[in-house]
Amino acid sequence: MSLARLAHPLRAFALVLAGVLALAACTTPEPVPEFKDLRFTNKGPITFRADEKVILSDFEPSFQTPFVEHLMPLPPERALRTWAEDRLAVTGTGGAADGSLRTLRFVIRDASVREERLETEEGIRGFLTDQQAWKYTAHVVAEVQVLSDRDVLATASTEAYRSKTLGEKASLNEREEMWYSLVTALMQDFDAAMAQNIRTHLNDFTVNR
Repeated sequence: MSLARLAHPLRAFALVLAGVLALAACTTPEPVPEFKDLRFTNKGPITFRADEKVILSDFEPSFQTPFVEHLMPLPPERALRTWAEDRLAVTGTGGAADGSLRTLRFVIRDASVREERLETEEGIRGFLTDQQAWKYTAHVVAEVQVLSDRDVLATASTEAYRSKTLGEKASLNEREEMWYSLVTALMQDFDAAMAQNIRTHLNDFTVNR
């Protein structure tokens, strides 16, 4: 083939390539979302007749698949700690008749998020649709305990689950926004359930019944 015959397709290819590069140069980068810490100060504290408050965690992230909580902008463990800081308060005086030290203790037992790959349709139909390809299930378990010295007087335990799915074409920003929404919804469930459990099991130790 002569150089003259090659010139036309090469020029056409160059024009197409230039157009693609121009579009890429003009594309505005997707803004990075900002994720605020989830606070519960608007709800008001549940106040206990206790000398001190202690927040502990028995949960240890595995940092391995299928768990992803360590990758999230708002890990459930941090949200649980914030909940305990905002929603649990102590009077500073336990009021125990024998003068023993009374402690309010919040213990995190689980704060994991599991990732699951969903089955998607193959072929042209699957290619043309944004199928739900990922499922994330968040699970939290925590306890509120009232202790006299080292003896546990009463406990309120709460467990909560939440799941959301994500499309296979979702960007990293969209994934993180979904994760944040997942934990926010989970903590609203946890807050309502734990408040009810405290009223049921620990009401005798609170001042705002």
